[in-house]
Amino acid sequence: DIGVTGVQTCALPIWEDLRHKRIPNWFNFALLISGLLLAPVLFPDFLTHYILAAITLVVFVILAELSGGGMGYGDVKLYTGLALFFGLLIVPIIALSNILALMAGMSVAVYKKQSIRKFPVPMAPFIILSTMICAALAA
Repeated sequence: DIGVTGVQTCALPIWEDLRHKRIPNWFNFALLISGLLLAPVLFPDFLTHYILAAITLVVFVILAELSGGGMGYGDVKLYTGLALFFGLLIVPIIALSNILALMAGMSVAVYKKQSIRKFPVPMAPFIILSTMICAALAA
């Protein structure tokens, strides 16, 4: 089943981000290359997917630079790759993943009685979870 394979494939980047605070390049590059190659085959409006991926890339590179290390380029590449596959659905994916990460970060900050700025929140688990939720609701 494609869903089971997808979840298994996403487990390693989630684990790596939680454990080492990085998303493996092999995962992001595989996602980006397959998105670039498959979009014309899978989507009649593939140019929209390319444009949204380019916009996502530019916006998140700017945000990564402005964040001073708060957002990593693994997150940038992951969002960009997902935009190639999900098109306009990337907007609610981005919104939901950031809301979930903020809620989790605030919960941990309150529990540890620290500022949320004291520790990084790995984004990959929230990006993947948001992608699954948005894709399920859109289906």
